[in-house]
Amino acid sequence: MRTMTLPLGKMRGALAAGLALAIGCFSLATGARGDDLLPADKPIPEAIDHYLSASLAKAKITPAPQVDDATFLRRAMLDLIGRVPSPPELKTFVESKETDKRAKLVDELIASPAYARYQAYELDLMLMAGGRDKSLKEYLNTAITENRSWDRIFKELLQAEGAGKAPAGAEVFLRERLD
Repeated sequence: MRTMTLPLGKMRGALAAGLALAIGCFSLATGARGDDLLPADKPIPEAIDHYLSASLAKAKITPAPQVDDATFLRRAMLDLIGRVPSPPELKTFVESKETDKRAKLVDELIASPAYARYQAYELDLMLMAGGRDKSLKEYLNTAITENRSWDRIFKELLQAEGAGKAPAGAEVFLRERLD
């Protein structure tokens, strides 16, 4: 399988931005102040676990136990690339003794062309209700494959003014709502 490689710095940057958003939401939801936050040098997964655990504890919700490897693989593949694992993929993953195999799997799935295709499909379904014009789906697939930022994607969608003014396909989102 050929995979697209995303710059690790961009992936970490996206995770850091997601963490910043999660921290902001945590702060608003819990009334936490700056001195309640973890130091910036904490690893991202550790920080996310910390804030999620705190939110669950405050809501008096007991988290579900960690799932087995087969269930994790099935859920990760369905969520990220829209399909279940094949029997050989399942066997390889479950039998692997690597301690970081789950993180590696997620990185591999996100770097695969199937991830961009599936995310474009899902976004197209949400934005256009699966309409017949496939140019938006093509635009989204290209944007995700190129690792465009979400703010750029939404700017291109909302500021599209017709052919030549926006990337091909982006204008479809507005045209379908204004016509």
